[in-house]
Amino acid sequence: MQLDLSLSSLLHHGGPILVLLFLGSLWSWYVILERWMAFRRAEKGGARLAARVAKLVRAGQIDEARTLAAEEDGCLPRVLAGALAHSTADKEVLDEALERIQAVELLDLERGLPTLGTIGSVAPYVGLFGTVLGVIRSFQSLGQGAADASGAALVSVGIAEALVATAAGLAVAVPAVVFFNAFSRRLTVLETRMAAAASEVSEAAQEARRRRGSGDAQA
Repeated sequence: MQLDLSLSSLLHHGGPILVLLFLGSLWSWYVILERWMAFRRAEKGGARLAARVAKLVRAGQIDEARTLAAEEDGCLPRVLAGALAHSTADKEVLDEALERIQAVELLDLERGLPTLGTIGSVAPYVGLFGTVLGVIRSFQSLGQGAADASGAALVSVGIAEALVATAAGLAVAVPAVVFFNAFSRRLTVLETRMAAAASEVSEAAQEARRRRGSGDAQA
């Protein structure tokens, strides 16, 4: 007797455990694709954008700097636009406002990552649980039936079907863990880039205000 590895047969014999893993796989791949597109949108913005905006701010060309930041999409341009939208001369107030903008951007990007981490860590145990239940059922059927060649064959197929649950758990967990780590790394890089850009523009704004203050004092 051979094991039928078709999806319908596996779901039928695997019971609720394999159905649960199948739904978890669909959910994780939805999160992976949705987060992939979200990170691609968030990572838009030239690497030299912050330096170009800071140069315009130091030159007192605030309107041009705002236009330049608004021309591009992504987390970094939005942080720069937020920095340019504040007219306060208090550096601490500006820095706090920039931190709030960065926190909002990071919170949006983190959405869905805990789901991937949970699926990646739990799925192997769910698969193992399904395997244990399948092995128990197989030996119960062996104990209730005749211990002949056909009975042993049926038990072998039952154990093979049970082991599919472990394989399914790993198949669900591996992509979830891989993409969770990849997205976490990209999130860290974006956080560093936004913090550096915000600091650069904040310092440029303070420098421009000091220059204006010196010019007014000399006048």
